[in-house]
Amino acid sequence: MSIYLLDTNIISYLEDPNSSFYNILIDKIGSLDDSDIVSISVLSLYEYEYSITHADEILREELQKTKNTIKEIFQVLPLTIEGAEIFGELKNAYLNKTGISKKAVNRHNVDFMLASTAIIENAVMVSNDNIPLCQERCRLR
Repeated sequence: MSIYLLDTNIISYLEDPNSSFYNILIDKIGSLDDSDIVSISVLSLYEYEYSITHADEILREELQKTKNTIKEIFQVLPLTIEGAEIFGELKNAYLNKTGISKKAVNRHNVDFMLASTAIIENAVMVSNDNIPLCQERCRLR
């Protein structure tokens, strides 16, 4: 059994049949074993809520339906205390390794939280973001 944690950008591709990644993702998810678990983070629901509040009325209804469907289809993983500890470690290591400014590194907070959740859950992080240190750290556990 494997656990897969989908980043919000991957969920966006899954809800858009015109996305160049749509068919690839559908095929990949369809090829998983029945025992495999495909999950999302509660953070993706936070991001959806933000999108819903900024959408026009027609899009708002569509996003609300999509959010409800996502909650039914995927297991929703919570944030944890253990994940918070790893978050701090990942973010600090990334800051030190790249020399990126503290302001710039804060733009990746959700990505670091997702990576921390993947590490805690021993999950495969599925994302279209590229934060190499997180990828290295996720493979270590």
